[in-house]
Amino acid sequence: MSNWLTKLFSSAQPASATAARVDAEARKNNGNARLAAGELELAADCYRQAIALDPHYAEAYNNLGFVALAQGRFEDAERHLNEALALDPDLTNAYINLATLQQHKGEPDKAAGSLRQLLVRTPDSAQIHNQLGDLLQSQNRLDEACVCYQDAIGLDPEFVDAHINLGTALQKQGRIDEALACFQHVLAIKPDRFEAPYNIGVILENRGMVDEALSRFETALALRPDFAGTYNYLGNIAYLKGDFDGALKSFRQALALDPRDEMARSNVAFALLARGHLDEGWNAYVARFYRKNGSVKRSFPQQAWEGEALEGKALLIWGEQGVGDEILQAGLFQEMIDRSRRCVIECTPKLVPLFARSFPTAQVVPRSDPPHPATLADIDVQCAAGSLARWLRPSVASFPSHRGYLSPDPDRVAFWRSRLDALGPGLKVGFAWRSKILSNGRHLYCTTLDLWGPIFAVPGVHFINLQYDQCTDELADARRRFGVPLHAFDEVDLFNDLAEAAAFTQALDLVVSAPTASSFLAGAVGVHTWIMTYGIPWQTLGTNHFPWFPAMRLFSRRWDQEWDATIETIADELRAHRASNASQPSDDA
Repeated sequence: MSNWLTKLFSSAQPASATAARVDAEARKNNGNARLAAGELELAADCYRQAIALDPHYAEAYNNLGFVALAQGRFEDAERHLNEALALDPDLTNAYINLATLQQHKGEPDKAAGSLRQLLVRTPDSAQIHNQLGDLLQSQNRLDEACVCYQDAIGLDPEFVDAHINLGTALQKQGRIDEALACFQHVLAIKPDRFEAPYNIGVILENRGMVDEALSRFETALALRPDFAGTYNYLGNIAYLKGDFDGALKSFRQALALDPRDEMARSNVAFALLARGHLDEGWNAYVARFYRKNGSVKRSFPQQAWEGEALEGKALLIWGEQGVGDEILQAGLFQEMIDRSRRCVIECTPKLVPLFARSFPTAQVVPRSDPPHPATLADIDVQCAAGSLARWLRPSVASFPSHRGYLSPDPDRVAFWRSRLDALGPGLKVGFAWRSKILSNGRHLYCTTLDLWGPIFAVPGVHFINLQYDQCTDELADARRRFGVPLHAFDEVDLFNDLAEAAAFTQALDLVVSAPTASSFLAGAVGVHTWIMTYGIPWQTLGTNHFPWFPAMRLFSRRWDQEWDATIETIADELRAHRASNASQPSDDA
C-alpha cells in the first residue's frame, strides 16, 4: 500500500506576484530544499520566514504543518494545517496531511472524513480514492476499501498501486480468485512490479501448488532481492520439502534484511526445533510472542522463571496459545508442581475442570482479564507454559515414556465404555478430519470426509465422530456415500465440555485425526492416536514421531502427494491393527 508520508508538502507557484509573495515564495522553496535534505528544523525556519513575509501564504502553513507532523508535534501540526485550510479550502495536500495526522493520533474516522471532504472537491482523483482505500484497509474496513480501489481503477485503469491494494484487500476477505486476477493483471501491465509474482506465489503456496509458488517467489526475488518476506516464503517451501537447513538459511536471510521481522524470527525457531536442535530452538522460541497471530503474552508482575531451583517458591504457569497447544504443554506441569512449594495454573476456562482433576495438588484457575486473584497472591515466579520445555526438555531423550498425563473422571470413562460396548464387538475408533479454521493454508493439513472411503471400508470397526464443530451434513453425506454407520454422540459437547470429551475419548481403542485439539487430547489421555499431517510438524523435534505423546503415530503426506496415498496407508495399518487385536474378530474379508 501507499506510504502515507509521501510528497505531501506544497511547491506550487504563488497566485499573486507581489514583492512580499515573491520573497515569501523564495523562502518557502528554500524550505522545500532543506526538507528534501532531511533538515527539518532549517526547513521549518524557512517556512516561518515565508509566513512572516506573507501571513496569508497557505502553502507555507501546510509545509510547516508537514514538518511538525514529521517531528511528532501533533498539536502544532494540526494548528498549522487548519490555518492552511482556512486560507485555502482547496489546498489538496493540506487535507492529505491532516488525514495523516488524524490517523497517527488514532482518529481514523476523522482521517477518512478529511479524505472524503477532499474527494468532494477533487472527485476525479484516483490517487485520493486509493489513499482512502489504504486508510480503510488499515482499519480492516475491507468492503469499503475495495470500493475505493475500484473507484480509483475506474478513473485510471492502469493504476498499478490500486490493483495491488485491491488484490491485498480481497485476499484478506478470502476472495482468492478475485485477488489472483488483480495480481495477474498487474503482471500483464507492469511485469517489473515484484508485488505481483510475490502475491501470486503466496496464493499458490496456500493452495498447495508448491513448485508453481516457488517459481513466482524466485521471480519476485529477482525483481526485489532486498524484500524479507520473499525469503520467508522460500524458507516455508524448503521446510515443507523437509530441507530444514535450506529453510533456516532463507529465514536467517530474511532476518538479515529486516531484523524486526518477527515472522522470520519465529520461523527460525520452528525450523531449529524441527531439525532437532533443541537448545538453540527453545532459546529462539520466545519469538512466538511477537509474530502476527502468535502466542498472546500475558503481563504478570512477578519475575519470569529461568530454570532456577523452585524449592520453597510459589509458581504461576500461564497458558498462551490455542487449546491444543495448552493440552500438549500440560505434559510438563506435574514436574513443575513437584519442584515448587505451590503451583497455580492459569488456562483457558474450558480446560479448568480437566486440568484440576489431572493436577489435584495445583490450583487451576481460568484465564481472565483482569487476572484471577490467585495468579497474583503469594506468587514468587511465573512462566509461560510454552517456555517450560526450554528447561525441562533439553533433548528428545528427556521426554518421559508414559500412557498419558491427563486424567478424566474414571466413572465417566466407564460410562462411555459401556455405551460404546453396546455398539457390538469390534474396535471403537474415533475420527476427526479437519480443523475448525481452514484459512491461510490450514486446509492443506486437513482432509475432507469424502476421502475416507478406504478407512471406513475396514471391517470389524465402529467409527465414532470426534469432529467438534457443526458437521451433521458431512456425516450424513459420508454415511450415504460409504454405507457405514458413523456414530455421533451429540450429547457430548466436544468443543466446550473438554472434561467429558476427555472421558469419551479415553473410552476409545484408537483415534485417527487431523492435527487438531482432538488428536492432542487423545494423546494426552493415553489413547493410541494416529495423527494425519501435511509435512513434518515442528513438534516432532527431529524424530519421526511426537515425543510428547508416546502413544501417537505420525502419518504425514508429502508436499507433492495427495491425501489418497496417506489414507490408503492408514486403512492398511488399521486392518492390520484390528487383525492383531486378540479381543476382536479376525474374520477379515
